[in-house]
Amino acid sequence: MHTSTIARFRQAYNDIARRLLIPGWNDPNVDTLQLVYEHLTDRTNCQWLLILDNADDREMFFPSSNTQGQRGDIARYIPHNPRGSVIITTRDGRVGRKLANGEEPIPVSQMKIQEAKDMMLSRVLESCCESDLERLLYNLDCLPLAITQAAAFMTETHIKLSKYVDLLDEDDSSLLSKEFDDGRRDSETANSVIQTWKLSFDQIRKQNPRAADLLSLMAVLDRQGLQLFLLRQQEEHEAEFLTALGVLQSFSLVQSEKGGELFEMHRLVQLATQSWLQLQGVLSKWREQALSLLSESFPLPVYQNWEICEGLSPHAQAILRCAFELESCVLQRAKLLNALGRYEQSQGRYGVAYENISKALKERENLLGMDHLDTLTSLSNLATVLELQGKYAAAEEMERRALEGRETVLGREHPDTLVSLSNLALVLLDRGKYSAAEEMNRRAVEGNEKVLGDDHVETLIAISNLAGVLEKLGKYDAAEEMSRCVLERRERVLGKEHPDTLTSIANLAWVLDKQHKSGEAEEMHRRVLDSREKALGKEHPVTIVSVSNLAALLQKQGKYNVSEEMLRGAIKIREKALGKEHPHTLNSLHDLALVLQYQGKYEEAKEITLRVIEVKEKVIGEEHPDTLMSVYCLAYLYHGQREYETALELYQKASMGFRKVLGLAHPITSACDFYYSAIRREIEHNARIGTRPQSSPFQFPKRRRN
Repeated sequence: MHTSTIARFRQAYNDIARRLLIPGWNDPNVDTLQLVYEHLTDRTNCQWLLILDNADDREMFFPSSNTQGQRGDIARYIPHNPRGSVIITTRDGRVGRKLANGEEPIPVSQMKIQEAKDMMLSRVLESCCESDLERLLYNLDCLPLAITQAAAFMTETHIKLSKYVDLLDEDDSSLLSKEFDDGRRDSETANSVIQTWKLSFDQIRKQNPRAADLLSLMAVLDRQGLQLFLLRQQEEHEAEFLTALGVLQSFSLVQSEKGGELFEMHRLVQLATQSWLQLQGVLSKWREQALSLLSESFPLPVYQNWEICEGLSPHAQAILRCAFELESCVLQRAKLLNALGRYEQSQGRYGVAYENISKALKERENLLGMDHLDTLTSLSNLATVLELQGKYAAAEEMERRALEGRETVLGREHPDTLVSLSNLALVLLDRGKYSAAEEMNRRAVEGNEKVLGDDHVETLIAISNLAGVLEKLGKYDAAEEMSRCVLERRERVLGKEHPDTLTSIANLAWVLDKQHKSGEAEEMHRRVLDSREKALGKEHPVTIVSVSNLAALLQKQGKYNVSEEMLRGAIKIREKALGKEHPHTLNSLHDLALVLQYQGKYEEAKEITLRVIEVKEKVIGEEHPDTLMSVYCLAYLYHGQREYETALELYQKASMGFRKVLGLAHPITSACDFYYSAIRREIEHNARIGTRPQSSPFQFPKRRRN
């Protein structure tokens, strides 16, 4: 399996799962990395040998702290089993040692002359002069790739070995003076490959110009996982295309993967082709053509297209590393950056998504202006990433600009305008501005039902978001009714395992939990968690949302040990992927503090809650409902320890905040007022009878009404 990129690693595991027919291999909702890992670590399965080829990227296998959550950590999916063995090929000894648990790597030395002779004679079916053979192998440095290309040339053109040696001597390739960017391999060995490649390429240009063009296009893309649909021209006959591809294969310049589904070229062949294109002054032309192909081919990152996006992603990253000067190319680059960023966002890689979409926005704003629809699209997409990163204030400002721009250019009822309306309402919900979020969501629902219809995807998103606001406002009956309606429609329109359907199940479970229907809610949370682990992996941010939801419910059921274990795992993953100050990380810490309270671990709970309040006040503000909820829980903690004066002050602070942002009728406001009054009565009673509070801790109820 190829391991030069994360995308290649994933593709290889997909192929292994398919070849071994591992149960679940053809289920789009299954995390294939985990599936193959578990299969190969199962000692009851057959013996196996796994070869990890080109394991050169250290950050992919062992990401540093500044890239964690954005790149790989792929090493954890490499199986360890006494019934299996792993061979690793790498040009970076540090990677090899770490993957081999500190064992020294085995250096692969240059082939000996007899080995090179055996290799050449196994490929050239002719008797040849010993001196000519040794002369040729000396010129080729006994390099296997050069030998393979030379033998392929002789077979394809039907020339003798002695003639091929003469051709090598006659060719004066200017490529030989080029320096190749690969410090991890002996630079001298590249010359023999260039010589053999040059002869083959010159022959191909004469024999089949389309094949030469095809090789030129391949050279500017990622050298592995080259898809046929990306290489074939729109109006090209299949026979012409396959003939050109066959020519490249016959000269051993490319080879097929996965039974002809994908193609790859050797790294040195790619370098030689790029250098030749640069010398001819046409490298930029082929890069522009590849950019155009990718920008038009990259699909929307809906989950049905994730596999296609995954395959195109390495090629997009390769071409985006190039510089473009033409305005049309810069705009195509921005389009590709935006598409790739949205795909990275769907995979939970928010840092990379932000970087790509920011670049797209900057380029579009410079060339098109702030009011152009493409610029507004990037602006809205960037706001979404900021919201997912927990940067709510910046997200709100950006989404308001996108909404105003779309209302001006498209009108208030255009579908894109309504998308911005829904997005802004979601940010307002995150910011704790529930009344404004409700008003905006109702506008979005009405607009989408009018323009797109009751069952349209965007209509269902708007209704789902509105149900979420109603739940926050304590209108649980209305939220439940709306959530059930959305779930029924999504199951009918999208299917039971679609990510949006799973979101509806999770939302409904949350509302049921608030209404103390814990049995039904737990069943739903477990179903969603199981599906998300299979589809997205155990560490995807959306999966961790399900972990946290289930842990919070188990805490209310008194299953404290299980809840604590789940929350500590969620916190560790969220700190790694999102950061220690992300609102989601803070909410998990808040939930952990609650569990610790109920277990009587008051000091640790107090320490965590105080830290959470401090960070929340800085990140989302003192009057945000989530901040006030942590203040309320801290008051409850002091209340339980009979530190009445401190608890009274905190209850009062929380109550005043909740009254302002949620209103008097909200259940949490009522709870604050109830406990505040209870403490006042207790203090007054003690004052009348002249006693002090008992030192025994307050017994928390098994279930607390919010």
